[in-house]
Amino acid sequence: MDYFASFTHLTNPRVQGRCLHQLVDVLALLLCSALAGCYDLLEICDYGRAQLAFLRTELGLPFANGIPSEDTLERLPQRLNPKELEQTLRARAGSLARRQLCVNGKENRATTPAGQLRASESTTVVLPKS
Repeated sequence: MDYFASFTHLTNPRVQGRCLHQLVDVLALLLCSALAGCYDLLEICDYGRAQLAFLRTELGLPFANGIPSEDTLERLPQRLNPKELEQTLRARAGSLARRQLCVNGKENRATTPAGQLRASESTTVVLPKS
């Protein structure tokens, strides 16, 4: 099952032929990293690099050119049609109703950066195939 197929219907605001990353890949990375508790663009990029194998194998996302830069992750959502994105997300959320969502979260020991109070965390979200 392609969990992110509904993203393919969104209008891509970028110039075709000049894009290194597929729209679906970028939006899926943003969604997965938000579910994993990433707060800023640097954390999203770090999450993407750490979970690249998972994103490719388990979710079937190609990421042919690797993880997008922070600039791309900031720019692309700003240029999307918000109403169109909202409709897509609402429709997708409705299709997940009454389905099991498996969430596995872990705090990584000895990873608290100097001057910060919380350690790094990793979260895996899996929607079992029906």
